[in-house]
Amino acid sequence: MDIAVSLVEAYLRAAGYLTLSEVAVFRIGADGRSENVTDIDVVGLRLPGDVAEPGPEDAHPELALLRDPVLQIEDCIDIIIGEVKQGEARFNKAIHSREALHSVLHRVRWLFPPGGVDETLEVLSRGRTHTMKTWGDMDLRVRLVAFGQSDRNDENFIGHSHILKVSTEYIERNLDVMRGAKPSSPAAQFLVLLAKTGHHIGKDLGP
Repeated sequence: MDIAVSLVEAYLRAAGYLTLSEVAVFRIGADGRSENVTDIDVVGLRLPGDVAEPGPEDAHPELALLRDPVLQIEDCIDIIIGEVKQGEARFNKAIHSREALHSVLHRVRWLFPPGGVDETLEVLSRGRTHTMKTWGDMDLRVRLVAFGQSDRNDENFIGHSHILKVSTEYIERNLDVMRGAKPSSPAAQFLVLLAKTGHHIGKDLGP
């Protein structure tokens, strides 16, 4: 797995997202053979509500999630279709293709109201975010997010520097728990190792 994809996936998981990474997208060619169109680097699905770490019976549970305002997590269902670059954060043309969007959205079509998948396909083929009402009058947001080197950190662009900063702070705040944790992500494993050994990631490379 690409290390940048590993970093982004670990960040989203810490924030409460269920994730898929490096999702291959195929289509049937004119000759009837299956051909690869593109890969979706990361897909994140977050359902409303907090994740709590239970304590003693009478204790108030501690929230166990990374809480980052940049993700703009609201009381809604949030689906992220992510493009991950080690360089500049940008979108490839293929991520707007019907094949790519269809492949992702039909995996979670049960979340959409009737006609909602087709409506979202139409909007995201030329845009980056679509929000609609779904079952139980719940808001459902689907958005394209470019991860990479970026000074922007907003609904559709998130920089690796920001991810490293908030992830490191999250690990250091929860180091007692992290000491016994065994994250599956290589990027998360490395960040936890740095924290355990007393090292800190920062832009200041001086002595």
